[in-house]
This record gives sequence, structure tokens and C-alpha cells, in this order.
Amino acid sequence: MVLVSLNGDDPILQQKLLTILNRENSYAWTVMIKDQSPEHNYESVEKAKNYFTIIDKSEDILEIIGKWKTLSTWNPMAQVVILMANAMDLIELESNRRNLIILLLQNHVLNAYIVSLQSNSSRIEVATLFPYDGENCADQVLDISIVDVCEYDPEIDLNVELENIAQWEVFNHYENKLPNDLHSCPLMVSARMWEPYAFYDSKENDFSAGIDVNIVRTITERLNMFLYIAPQNGTIYEVHEEIVKGYVMFY
Repeated sequence: MVLVSLNGDDPILQQKLLTILNRENSYAWTVMIKDQSPEHNYESVEKAKNYFTIIDKSEDILEIIGKWKTLSTWNPMAQVVILMANAMDLIELESNRRNLIILLLQNHVLNAYIVSLQSNSSRIEVATLFPYDGENCADQVLDISIVDVCEYDPEIDLNVELENIAQWEVFNHYENKLPNDLHSCPLMVSARMWEPYAFYDSKENDFSAGIDVNIVRTITERLNMFLYIAPQNGTIYEVHEEIVKGYVMFY
């Protein structure tokens, strides 16, 4: 499933993009259109595998992600392709691109690609962040990578002749962003004593055994992660809020 968010500001451009998606014969598409209209009464057991949206500035992504999250198709692990509609000078473009990636990370969206056009240029770039590259643990923006570039004839009206852009690729073109070795990145798990799923050793101040504990330990060992299990004292909602706000720390 590809979930497409439209803003209604440039219908010709958006129609051309949807036509390109429809003509792609490499994949069996299920396209769901989600625009700025009132809430859709739509339920699906299928999670979105791709998202595509057009934005004017980086902050626009917050409202769009907010709408995606209300749908039963929401999948933060899906590939997200974002087209920045406005051509910008180099400084403005780099600033918007970095801010956009920061906002995506804050919403736990790790597999995003940003398509942008620099003003006074015929160069279209696709940029992304590899969230676990080097020692990074998807918690900061160190290096933004340009993974694809194409040139187009500046005399062509993109609103009318979008399909003439050379080497245009939209989905499933890039390498996996989530490696199997996460080089000791931390995994926070909140748990409470609940036999036989979790046994808490008060002397060691740690969860020593249990069905769920052993499953989590096996996963973290396989992915080479650092596991920290925080005892859950409050309700599940209170603990979730503490984790999201960063009140629970690693030691």
C-alpha cells in the first residue's frame, strides 16, 4: 500500500505524480489518497508500506504525520518519500532539509527520502539520513546523504511534463536503512513483575528471567543492542509518557 497525501495547491502536478505511480508496472500498488479534507472513515488490516507527500516547508510534515497516525494503516517503519514543492537557494534548502529530518526522527520515522530542487538549477536531489550509520543510534542528525541526482531541461514546465524528468524513481530504490547490527544502541523496555513472563530480582535490581524477558534479551543480542529494563511503578500510560519525554535515563 502507498498512502499519498495531497495538499490541493497544485492539482496538475499531483495528477501527473499519481499517473506515474499508476504506470509503474514493477509493483502491485494499492494507493490510498489522504488529503486535507475531513477525517476518512476508513479501516484496513494492511499497513502502509510507502508514504508520499508534497510539502512547502519542513514544518508542514507535522500535520501530515499527525493525520497518518490516526489511520489504521499507520506504519512508522514504512518508506516515506517527501517532495519539497518550492525551489530554494542552497542555504535555505539545507536548513529545511535538516529540520525536516529532525522532525521525522522525533516522530520515529527513520526511512525517509527528501526530493528537492535548488533554485537557479536544473538539478533534482534525493537526500536521506542513514539513522544507524557509524555510531549513530537514530537520535541525531550527523550527515545527510545525497543518494540520487537527476537533471532536467529547465525549459520544460514541470507541472505539464513531469514524466520527462530523466531517471525519476519514487519507491523501493534504495538500500535498507535498518541494519541487523545496531552497534550497542540502547533499547529501553519497561516491565513489571508478572510471572511467568517477568521475574524481578530485588537484590540485583534487575529482571533476571521470564518468558518475555528471555525473548527481549534474545532479540537485543541478535541485533547487538544494549538492553535496559526499567521497573514499571506507575500505570502503563504513565511509564509510556516518561519514556517518550526522556525522563527514564540509561545508566
